[in-house]
Amino acid sequence: MKRVMKAFNYSDSYLCNNCDSYHVGFMSRSKIKVLEDISTAGHGAIAARIDGIVYVTFHLTPFADQTGSEISTAQVDSVVESIISKYSDEPLLLMGDTNNPSPLDAARYNETLMCEGDLNYCMDGAINYKPIQHLLDAGLNDLCWYSYSPASSKNSPMSYNMCSDSCSTSIWSPVNGSPSSAKIDYIFGNDKFLEKFGVVHSRVQMNQQTDQASDHYPVELTFTPIL
Repeated sequence: MKRVMKAFNYSDSYLCNNCDSYHVGFMSRSKIKVLEDISTAGHGAIAARIDGIVYVTFHLTPFADQTGSEISTAQVDSVVESIISKYSDEPLLLMGDTNNPSPLDAARYNETLMCEGDLNYCMDGAINYKPIQHLLDAGLNDLCWYSYSPASSKNSPMSYNMCSDSCSTSIWSPVNGSPSSAKIDYIFGNDKFLEKFGVVHSRVQMNQQTDQASDHYPVELTFTPIL
């Protein structure tokens, strides 16, 4: 972590205290003010205020049965109740590995093939979108579907998703078979964020380096203040 901070000129960092072995955290060039550190959101979740924006990162556990699906949904609801609703009046970004596909991306999936595969995205032969739907119902927006127009000084929803699938990389496939690919890593923004900041681009970073760095590709967001 220290090497990464030095390479990117980060001056502050925080790792969650209430996580399990899958730690989530922040690195920043600005001061990090920790707001929440909770253990009820899967592997853990933290919220911090950095330069006037509330950043939330979390990591949900994957599900393999009905009980697991209910657990994933409960983890999402825990984040909504403990963090999202609490800071709804501030610009907020929520990001992380949800281990769940989104109903907004349903058109990209072949449900039959996905549910016959070895990924735990389905329930009773159908893709389970419930956990992500709860985030959307809480007023969050998948920023891969938004683009900022300087001419109109506002963000507009796109008719297509600008992000490719985030899972899985070649690290996973040779060892664990070749699962169906899916977009299960996100950066969400609330309405207050879209009012104050323009989405320049949101994308999944796919290259030779990221293909070997993790079993998931990273998601990148570039934004600018709306003046």
